Amino acid sequence: MKVAGNLEAGISGTGSGPSVRAVSILPLPDGKRKYYCGTSLGLYSADTLLMHVNNQQPGTQWMLEAPDVIGRVVVEAVETRASDGLVIVGTHANGLYSSNILPVTGNKEPQNTIQVQCRPNPVRDVATVQITGVQAGGAIWRLFDLQGKLLLQNTLQGNNGQINMQALPPGIYVYDIRGKGWKRSGKLVKT
Repeated sequence: MKVAGNLEAGISGTGSGPSVRAVSILPLPDGKRKYYCGTSLGLYSADTLLMHVNNQQPGTQWMLEAPDVIGRVVVEAVETRASDGLVIVGTHANGLYSSNILPVTGNKEPQNTIQVQCRPNPVRDVATVQITGVQAGGAIWRLFDLQGKLLLQNTLQGNNGQINMQALPPGIYVYDIRGKGWKRSGKLVKT
């Protein structure tokens, strides 16, 4: 699926645009996602990935992030953390940058710490999911590719489960686990 959108020279998704160096998907509390793309000309983000359609629809509309701070430099790495909306960017010759895109909320009451572990990571065939700090029965886990396409989905029967990745090619995948009033996400690497 061609989702380069306005990063390419032509409306059809062709032409000479910046090279893509890193991507990251940030799941948001409202169920939506924010897509980040580190390129040879800076950091871009999009709220939706749209495919080019018959040279008519321009596709994804990428916005340059922090042009006065990061600038139009090579962005080699982009990492996100869903728990607090942290975005960390590593550039070539211009340093590291970080920002939280979610509002910071405070509470004087201690909160239960919900932890999700997917092991082994990297995984060859099957990853084991372990959840602590909450009764996770009925939680739904989903597995996405880096383009945001849903590949696998299942419901946990307890606080442990498995993600069978045997049929998937090697690569980086994003998991998302949601229970009543909580959610966690992370990356899984298949070798």
